[in-house]
Amino acid sequence: MRAPSASTGCHLALPMKLPLFLCFLLLGSWSARAQTTTVSGRIIDAKSKEGLPGVTILQLNTVNGVSSSFDGSFSLTVPGQSDSVTISVSAIGYVKQQRRVAAGSSTMLRLESDPRTINSDDMVVYFRYRGGLTSGLRYAPYGASAQIFGRRFIRIPLNISGSYHTNFKRNYAATVSVDLPALPKLGPLHFSEKLDYQHLRAEAANAQFSSYSTTLGLTLYPRATSQSELLLSAGYARYQPLPPTETTTSTGYGYGLGFRYSLPYPLEVDLQAQATRWPSYWQFQGSISRFMGQQFQLSLTANQLRSYTEVSLTLSRSFY
Repeated sequence: MRAPSASTGCHLALPMKLPLFLCFLLLGSWSARAQTTTVSGRIIDAKSKEGLPGVTILQLNTVNGVSSSFDGSFSLTVPGQSDSVTISVSAIGYVKQQRRVAAGSSTMLRLESDPRTINSDDMVVYFRYRGGLTSGLRYAPYGASAQIFGRRFIRIPLNISGSYHTNFKRNYAATVSVDLPALPKLGPLHFSEKLDYQHLRAEAANAQFSSYSTTLGLTLYPRATSQSELLLSAGYARYQPLPPTETTTSTGYGYGLGFRYSLPYPLEVDLQAQATRWPSYWQFQGSISRFMGQQFQLSLTANQLRSYTEVSLTLSRSFY
C-alpha cells in the first residue's frame, strides 16, 4: 500500500484547522468586546428640552471622550469592565456636570444655563452663529455661508442657514434652510423638521433649477442607535435648460428619501445622503462634515441632477 505523502497530509489537515482558526477569531473578537463598556444617552437644554449638539462628554480623568450629535445624543465606549462610569459633561454657555452613570445604560442629561453668560440686558445667551467660506469646484468657485442658531434675536428655537456661490458671471447657486422647532416625541420616536429652498444656474451644464421642499427626520431613541436619522421629504421644483423653452421646461412635485448618520468617536464625522424624485429626473445630494477642534468645521457637499454636478468645499467657524 502506498503511504500518503507529506503534501497529502497537509491538504487533509487544512480543512480541520480552518474551523478552529475561525473559532479563535470569534472568541478573540468576543473577548475584546467583553472588555469594554458602553454608555449612551442624550444631552438636552433643561429649559427648552431641546437636544444640544457639540457637547463634550469625557470619561473622568482621561482623554477618552465624544461629542454629542445633532440631536444631543452620544455613545461613549469605555475600556475595561465596570458597573458604573463617571463622566464629565461640558458645553459653552452651560454649567459643567459630573455624573456617575450605570454601565450599558442610556441616560438623559439636562444642562442648566451658566449664569455667567448673562449679558447686560439680563438675557441668557442662547444665540450662536457660524460663518464660512465655500467654493464650488466646477461652476461657482467663490462663495460664503452663514448660519444662525438660538433664541436671542428671534425668540423662538429656529436655526437659519444660507449659502451663495458664484463665478461673478452667469453661474450661481443659492440655498436657504430653516430648522423648525421639534415636534412632540411619540414614545421613543423623535422628530426634526426642515424647510429648504435652492436656486442654481450653470451655463456649462445648460441648466437652471429651483426647488422648495420640506424634510421630516425620524430618530428611534434609545432602542436604535441615536446617531442615525431617517429623512423623508416632499416638495416642488422647476427645471429648464438655457435658453428656456416651454417644451423642455419641467415643473412638478417630488418626494425623497435619505439618512443622516454621525460616526462615533474618534471619527466624529457627520454623513448625510438624500435622493429626490422630481418629474422625469432624479436629484442626488450628499454631505460629509467634521469639526476641527471646538470652533472650525470642514464640509464637503455634492449636488447632482440631470447634466448638473457640483461639489463644494466649505470651511466655517462658530462664534459663541
